Amino acid sequence: IRDMARGNIVEVKGLNVVMTSFDLLDQLKARIKIYARSYDLEFSNFKEVYTLGGQIHMEEQELNVFKEFYGALFNLSETWDGVTEHIERQNIRHGGVLWQFELMHGKLP
Repeated sequence: IRDMARGNIVEVKGLNVVMTSFDLLDQLKARIKIYARSYDLEFSNFKEVYTLGGQIHMEEQELNVFKEFYGALFNLSETWDGVTEHIERQNIRHGGVLWQFELMHGKLP
């Protein structure tokens, strides 16, 4: 598990693991949960984290939904084209984004 997490989650640019947890269930049913925070609010970094550094394929339609979510999250104009990379931190009420990853026996990539 450590090697999988290190190779797939920890090495994604700007992602810092802040907490881990696990279910107290049978080993085959238990999930290991990894919580990581990213302070990089650029859209390109969101995509990097969401795809685990390009390891997970993302369809164009899914990318558009994700881009719409990102725009709504940061209150960007409807004409936002996804290319604008930097968001002024002083206009944001929080200092980053918390991500959760779940690992299960037999469901690892």
